[in-house]
Amino acid sequence: MKKPTTNGTYHRYFSALRGVDVSVDPSEVPLSRFADMANVWRDPHAPEGTVTETFPGYRTVGLWEGECLGLYRHTAGEVEHLVLHVGDKLYRFPASLRHFPHTLATVPPLREGVPAVSGISFPVGESLYLLIGGISYRIRPDGSIAALGEEGFLPYLPTTYLDGEAYEQRNLLSRKVKHRFTLTKGAYESEAEVGLAYTVLDEVAGTCSVRAATS
Repeated sequence: MKKPTTNGTYHRYFSALRGVDVSVDPSEVPLSRFADMANVWRDPHAPEGTVTETFPGYRTVGLWEGECLGLYRHTAGEVEHLVLHVGDKLYRFPASLRHFPHTLATVPPLREGVPAVSGISFPVGESLYLLIGGISYRIRPDGSIAALGEEGFLPYLPTTYLDGEAYEQRNLLSRKVKHRFTLTKGAYESEAEVGLAYTVLDEVAGTCSVRAATS
């Protein structure tokens, strides 16, 4: 056998690949196409749509005990965080740590006692809101968390009537509502329905508040 005349390494490069060609034998497929694309896809959003990648499949984020019920993204400032719901606990950590499961195993839970059911999330500004098991939670940009009704996360009380006219609708966050009245100049008495008590807030401005009277 004749010895090769060179010990060099040869390379063949493929570019602008246009997908699979199954119309001919694999040995006859043009160099601009694939003969097989098992577990491979072509990214149509890449430049000229020519980038081919393997499917990402599954990745291990961290090591925790319990069922994973939700994984949410929380962007605060220029830092992207991941919020993980495992069992009855919530965890929050920088997304850059998702490739270090042993480091994440030492991260303490953000909150415990969360309903162990799947929930949903939505961002408002730089806060992330979670609705889990009928309870609403708010995670602030600094990572602090509160449930609806707790200090710092009180429900909005709608003003259903303003000067006797319908103003806002009730909401599902609270059974309480507000009625607001503006007293005209020189008028300090007003007849209203039985069961309401009024408190003058500012005699100069002629404003007052109204509440349900106690027996």
